[in-house]
Amino acid sequence: MMRWSAISWRPEGSAAVERMSTLDAGFYFVEHENVPMHIGSLAVFDGPAPSHADLLGLYAAKLSLVPRYRKLVRTLPLQVFRPFWSDDEHFDLGYHLRHAGVPPPGGPAELTEMASRVFSQRLDRARPLWEAWFLEGIEGGRWAILSKVHHCMVDGVGGSDLMAALFDLSPEAPPPVPTPWEPLPGPRSPTWWRAGRWTRCSGRPARSPTCPGSSGAGCLSRATCSASAGG
Repeated sequence: MMRWSAISWRPEGSAAVERMSTLDAGFYFVEHENVPMHIGSLAVFDGPAPSHADLLGLYAAKLSLVPRYRKLVRTLPLQVFRPFWSDDEHFDLGYHLRHAGVPPPGGPAELTEMASRVFSQRLDRARPLWEAWFLEGIEGGRWAILSKVHHCMVDGVGGSDLMAALFDLSPEAPPPVPTPWEPLPGPRSPTWWRAGRWTRCSGRPARSPTCPGSSGAGCLSRATCSASAGG
């Protein structure tokens, strides 16, 4: 048996993926049906509401500031390693930014009821772990943005939130321009973790039996290494 650690994993034929931190992995795995692990916020604004298309354009322009919001969580069989982040090759901003109306009369009771319903639903683990809801119909001509994001997205090494990136310091700030983005290819096989390459892999031997049927030479290298894992 080897004691070892790794920073990133590069499956053959795809881009390197980022390993989740221990703290973030804890937030991810502790979630179950009755214990959602997302955090939320509700920001209410005065003045005329933007169009849904304008808000989509704003989010598209700001996503480059928080790359993790376009990444999926991938897990390994039996959770032998911590999960990984990799680009969502089918990312759809329209899925993540929803548009809805608060039931009339749009007072605090109706807004609170709607927010509680949205917050009670778990995030879809087959997609990047966040949602934003553009809410209209609030009394007084106001509107709101309700944000949901998983703890593992904003804690630990993530550390930043899309809601914070949305706002400018000046009302005269020029409109942001979306940055072109192409997703990096992810793993293509259920056994990608067996046939890839660890980078910055370090290890040292421990007191344990060698691999069955070998003198130990067929096991992982016993020296500090940067090497391919066996298939």
